[in-house]
Amino acid sequence: MTSRFPAWLALAAFTLLVAPRADAAVKKSGRELALGKACDDDDGKSCRELAFYLLEEQDVTDRVARRVVSLLDRGCTLKDGPACSRLAAELSSGVLTRKDPARAAELNQKGCNLGDVQACTQLGVAYIEGNGVEASYSKAVPLLKLACSEDNAAGCHHLGLLVLEGKGGPPDVSKAAGLLKKACRLESGVACHRLGGLYHAGQVLTGESSSSGPDYKKAAHYFRQGCEMDHAESCVSLGRMRMAGQGMGMDEDVAMDLFKQACGLGDAWACVEAGAVPVDGVVVEMLRQKCVDGADAKACYAAGAAYLRDDDEMRADKGVQMLSDSCDGGVARSCYKLAVVFEKGKAVTKDLARAQSFYEKACKAGYQKGCARKE
Repeated sequence: MTSRFPAWLALAAFTLLVAPRADAAVKKSGRELALGKACDDDDGKSCRELAFYLLEEQDVTDRVARRVVSLLDRGCTLKDGPACSRLAAELSSGVLTRKDPARAAELNQKGCNLGDVQACTQLGVAYIEGNGVEASYSKAVPLLKLACSEDNAAGCHHLGLLVLEGKGGPPDVSKAAGLLKKACRLESGVACHRLGGLYHAGQVLTGESSSSGPDYKKAAHYFRQGCEMDHAESCVSLGRMRMAGQGMGMDEDVAMDLFKQACGLGDAWACVEAGAVPVDGVVVEMLRQKCVDGADAKACYAAGAAYLRDDDEMRADKGVQMLSDSCDGGVARSCYKLAVVFEKGKAVTKDLARAQSFYEKACKAGYQKGCARKE
């Protein structure tokens, strides 16, 4: 059968419809082609960069994952240290490929020998955890010292924790704080949070065993830094300080905003604090079970507070009981919340005498809002 379209029209249609798509495809894959060629020419760095490019630009299907792992393996074989550490990280996490801690440790050792400080840090952590190697603090410390000296934040953080806990040497709070400060400056949110915790707990930073009392201003400073780095626990800790008025003005609205921020970062406790978790959610059930098991007074507070948001009378009764258990367990905010509940008569029979009793308990436990309300 003869086509009704002239040959020149068919050619024009092909040019208009196909050629632009081909150009776009070439443009889109130009970097991939260039890196692939360089990798084939034994440039290890290009193999690693191509692997990263594939992870950024494409959906990570099984085929892409296999290619990424293969490229990182080739890059490491061609003596690119970062390729070794990244492949080791994948073998440790099991996200792109099957877990193999022993091989991960070998690759980290190779990467560290090639001068990649991230590999040194990962190997140091493996020695701390005994993951793929026999646990050894004495082997972890020099690796983490090397990494920290090269301004690797994770290296400084993990070394600081070892020094703080006296693993691999005598405990030294002052030295540990110095290492955590460096890690915090290098933008390790978790290090900022740990440092804030030291100040909040009143641990002396001179290596002495006695306590000089909490330094709430410094604690808030480091919690704020951690929160600004999107470290959820730092936001929660800062929010609790704002709620209690420690080291700064008491501001419940600011505290709630911090809890919501932490909730958005994936912190389940913060979601409960912010009232962002459904009463019948999995998170609240998990916290309730922890409370029932008697393992965590804070879990009693979180679950109890969530239950009191419900209109169900039976759940409200359980919420009051959990808050009472939490208050007895030393969670000052539970005492305060119970005081408010009994004062307002919401979910329970109004009882001003019990309200005052809980305000006093909250105050004695260090919750300033309770002190302001007790008679």
